[in-house]
Amino acid sequence: MSSNRVQEEKHLDLGLEWEDLMGNNSVLRKFTRKGRKARDEARDERIFPEYQQRVTIRYTGRLLTPKIVAKSTDNPLENAPANWQRGDLFLPWTQCVTRVGSGDLPAGLELAVRGMHEGSTCFVRCDPRFAYGSPGKSACEAGYVAVEAGAWVEFECTLIELGKLKKEVNEMSNEVRIISMI
Repeated sequence: MSSNRVQEEKHLDLGLEWEDLMGNNSVLRKFTRKGRKARDEARDERIFPEYQQRVTIRYTGRLLTPKIVAKSTDNPLENAPANWQRGDLFLPWTQCVTRVGSGDLPAGLELAVRGMHEGSTCFVRCDPRFAYGSPGKSACEAGYVAVEAGAWVEFECTLIELGKLKKEVNEMSNEVRIISMI
């Protein structure tokens, strides 16, 4: 086993459990690094990305392949998506700035980002409905595989920065309100 693969396996084995974000094993998240817990001083609450808030993320994607498990197993969870093997890369490390809810990211990845803090990193496993669905995704560049129709995928994502929230119209001064309408 190569040293990179050993480091990768050590990176994955932090003793953290997969969190089921949808309640039906269709989107799973596992943190590998917890981020800074920013706080809203006025409300003394932790801040997560909100709808239409600008976020900067860095992510990559791999295909997932089910493990072959004997049919006579006593543990039906042994073949659950959380136990699947990581496959080929279909997406190189990509950094992007987007707004939460814009539809620029696959739905499962966006759902996972909405529960992250700045600086946190996680793995997100998505069923096809929350990844690339029945159309799949063509190879983005040489050296990367295409995502076949109906394929499960895994993203590794880091939330780099939360942007400022847009003020609501009723919170703006008249001058700012007029400028924002132009």
